[in-house]
Amino acid sequence: MLLAAGGLGAFDAYGCDHSWLLLTLTFALGLGAAMNAPAWQAIIPELITGSEVRAAVTLNGVGYNLRARSDPRWAD
Repeated sequence: MLLAAGGLGAFDAYGCDHSWLLLTLTFALGLGAAMNAPAWQAIIPELITGSEVRAAVTLNGVGYNLRARSDPRWAD
């Protein structure tokens, strides 16, 4: 994901605007996020106790919804 994000930044800085390149690197970022999400979800029980899970999930949803409402482009 770091290489894809760095590549996107570098190509943007140099004005390279090929659509296939944008699609390929964006796909690589999505693939990395899809592979990373299960690991983040699996570590949650180690970070918070069982009684805090509901509050943590709610807080995460609130943050996502506020981002989406403030600017729809930020919605995942």
